[in-house]
Amino acid sequence: MKGFSFKKKSKQAKKLSYLVTVPERTLRAILSYSVGIVDLGVNTMLPKALKRTSFYKVSYGMMRQFIVEKVLEIEQGADEAEHDLSEDYMIRKLAGNSLDALGLFTIRFSPLWVFSVVSDVTRGSDVYFETLKKHLVDNGVIETGEGIESIQALLAQLHKASDLTASTIDLPPLALREFKQTMKELSGAYSELGAESKKINALMDNVWREMRRISTEEGLAMETLCGVMSAEALKLYGSKTAQSTRSFVMANYELLDAYVFRSYAETLCSMRHVGVKAYVQDHMAPFAALAQSVYDETYTTWTGKAIKKIEVFRNKK
Repeated sequence: MKGFSFKKKSKQAKKLSYLVTVPERTLRAILSYSVGIVDLGVNTMLPKALKRTSFYKVSYGMMRQFIVEKVLEIEQGADEAEHDLSEDYMIRKLAGNSLDALGLFTIRFSPLWVFSVVSDVTRGSDVYFETLKKHLVDNGVIETGEGIESIQALLAQLHKASDLTASTIDLPPLALREFKQTMKELSGAYSELGAESKKINALMDNVWREMRRISTEEGLAMETLCGVMSAEALKLYGSKTAQSTRSFVMANYELLDAYVFRSYAETLCSMRHVGVKAYVQDHMAPFAALAQSVYDETYTTWTGKAIKKIEVFRNKK
C-alpha cells in the first residue's frame, strides 16, 4: 500500500509540474507561429540586399536570430544564422537599449538608428558611384573615374565608422578589455575617415586657390569667373548630355535589377517551382513542428528546469 501511495503521489506531482509549465508551453507555441509568419513575410517581401543593411541587422535581424536560436531553440542552417551572437547578447542588448533610450530623451532622436541609416546610405552611395562611374567611362563622358574614386574612398570610410558606431551602441561592451578594444577600433575608423576627408579638402583648396589666382591676375570678380567656367563646362560637355543621361538611366536600372528585381524574381521562381502552398509549408515546418512538440511531456521548459532546481534544493535540506 505504501508503494502504491508513493506511486500515486509521484504521478500527481508530475501532473502538477506539467500543469505549471502549460502557460510557458502555450507562449512558446504562439511565439513560434508568430515568428514563423513574420519571418515568412520578411523573407518574401524584402530583397536580399536590404537584409544585409545595418538598419535591418540592429532593428530586426539579430533579435530575430536570438529568439529563434536561444528562446525557441530551433536549429538553423549556416545561411540563416547570419550574425554571431555572443553568450551575453541579451544583457548587452538591454544595455544598448538603455543607451538608445537615453539618446531619445536627451537629443530627441535615436543615435542607433541615425548611425545605422548613415552607414547604409554611404554604403549604397558607394555602390551607386561605382556603377555610375563604369557607365560614364563606357559611354565616353569621362576618361577615368579618379574624381569619383576619391569620393568613394571617403564614403567607404564613413560607412565603416558609422557601422561600427551603430554596432557599439546596439551591443555595448561590458568588460573593460572589450571596451578598450572597441574604443581602439572606433578611433582607428574615425582616424581613417579624417584622412580621407583631408584628401577631399586638399583637392577643393587647390581648386579654390587656383580660382583666386586667376581672379586676381585677370582682374575678374569671382562671380564673373564662375559664370565663365560654367559656360565653358556647358560648351565642353553639352554634346555629351545624351550620353550622360543614358549613363544615369543605365546605372539606376542595373542597380534595381541586381538588388531588387532579381531578388523578387528568384522568390517568385522558387514559389512557382514548388507551389505557393509547399513554399509556405516548407518555411513554416520548423516553427509548426516546435509548436506541436511543446506539449509533449519530454519537452524541456525553463519552468520545468526551475521546478527541478527547487526540488533538488529542498531534498538537500
